[in-house]
Amino acid sequence: TTLASAETILRAVVMAPLYRNDPAAGSKYELGYSPLLRGVQALMNEEPQIEGSLSPIALPPGGEKPAGDAAELPEAVEFGGATFTVDPIILHQPTPSLDDRLESAKPPLTLVRSDGVEHVVNGVNRGRGEAEIILYTPAFGSSTGANMFGGEMVVVDGIVQDLSGDMWSNCGYLIPPGGCVISGHCSRDVPGFLTKFRKLDAVRLVDADGTALFGEPKDDTSLVEGITVPVPAGGPVREVWLLHATLGELPATRIDGKRHMPVVGQAIVNTDDGSQAFEMTIGQELSSWRVPRRLLTQEDRQPNPKAFLAWSADHGYGDVRCLWATRLQLDQPTKISAIELKPTVAGMAAGWMIAAAGVVR
Repeated sequence: TTLASAETILRAVVMAPLYRNDPAAGSKYELGYSPLLRGVQALMNEEPQIEGSLSPIALPPGGEKPAGDAAELPEAVEFGGATFTVDPIILHQPTPSLDDRLESAKPPLTLVRSDGVEHVVNGVNRGRGEAEIILYTPAFGSSTGANMFGGEMVVVDGIVQDLSGDMWSNCGYLIPPGGCVISGHCSRDVPGFLTKFRKLDAVRLVDADGTALFGEPKDDTSLVEGITVPVPAGGPVREVWLLHATLGELPATRIDGKRHMPVVGQAIVNTDDGSQAFEMTIGQELSSWRVPRRLLTQEDRQPNPKAFLAWSADHGYGDVRCLWATRLQLDQPTKISAIELKPTVAGMAAGWMIAAAGVVR
């Protein structure tokens, strides 16, 4: 399944319950622009009463105000009957991007498979010609726009995250923030090189001096200083909801033959009886800001009851903007005083962005 088809699947998953609950809401094939989280609200069994939101005053050291894609967030969103002003907090410790490393790289660039087989990269961020492999980074745009005569694979920190699997009619992939797309034409030796890759395989990109240009997979789960969200006084809380995403990507990796998803942080709910911690994992509890994902867990491919996707803007393929709504269900209804959001070192590298938080009493 390509990222493009995943986008279509996600749209259907979010739209179906909305249309079923309210056929007059609009076409069952289109998710409307506003309000942002109609689909998320429809997926919930009951309309919640949401209280509380995040304040930009709580920015920690190393935090930064919205920039780039984050600046395209709407000024306000409706969520569970409540309106939230969106002034997101971004927990981010920037690291050199692939585009930064390419500026000082000495051509030619070479891709190296894990079995040692190499292939030259014919160009960066330009149109793909016959028998060529082209590297596309976020500097090029939101998607490669390549034609049907070839195949592509998505790479983040030297790990293949998605790929077409063949060399015909599987192009035009979204370019993930913090990653790249390798696009190859369907002639000469290109298919023989690219079709040997599988998901979660390692791949290296080196310049003429042998300098490695892909970053290393980040999976440091050490917690660092984050932010504390106070919760207004009131009755016992049943659920906590987060509206969040990451600015960049972290790669899934293979450990002992199993897919391993990176942890970006913890949401720690402080209650009268102590605290309860929830791990935030990419692809399961949250998604990236630009890349659509299936609403399925990685292990058993069953619907994830905790995470739902919504769009803040929708201008057609290639300009996907999404936020991830995560439901954290407490062991039992209890009064809570605050929610601590602590990123991991890896989460700081990806730029964990929290747009809003609320509780269901």
